[in-house]
Amino acid sequence: MSPEPYIVRKLGRREVIGLLVLPAWLGILHLIDLDLPRGFLVAVVVYILALAVLNLERLRVDEKGLRVRPAGRIPWNQIERVTYRGPGAVAVKLKPGSPLPRGVRGMVDGEVTLAARGVELDQARLDQAVRAYADAGGSFSGRPGSGASSSGRSAGGPSG
Repeated sequence: MSPEPYIVRKLGRREVIGLLVLPAWLGILHLIDLDLPRGFLVAVVVYILALAVLNLERLRVDEKGLRVRPAGRIPWNQIERVTYRGPGAVAVKLKPGSPLPRGVRGMVDGEVTLAARGVELDQARLDQAVRAYADAGGSFSGRPGSGASSSGRSAGGPSG
């Protein structure tokens, strides 16, 4: 039996606004009797709905890797360690030579901090999912400073 992925979904303000503006826009077009091609209207509706669905998922940890929007998926073969950074963020330590995830401009000491935008992450479920997929290359190091982190830092500060 394969482990259950950890998925966090939340309908954000941007998605709600888009979904509310869409019928209003269509209603205004109908009221002013603007005859736009039906194909154009269908394309706009499909685009807005697809964007809302894509942005609904804020975090996913599964057999393919880790994905936090807006960054792209980071496959397990590029991840050295995942660290819980608080209620709304995770840090991902990349293996040497791994490319930056899409949408990420830089990192500190090979580690990228990714915010889950407006959601609280369940540390226990995140830990469980990362450990479940450890065979694929994942490892969980807990909260920084808890003594569980293998990032060279301990509760007493930097080592070395």
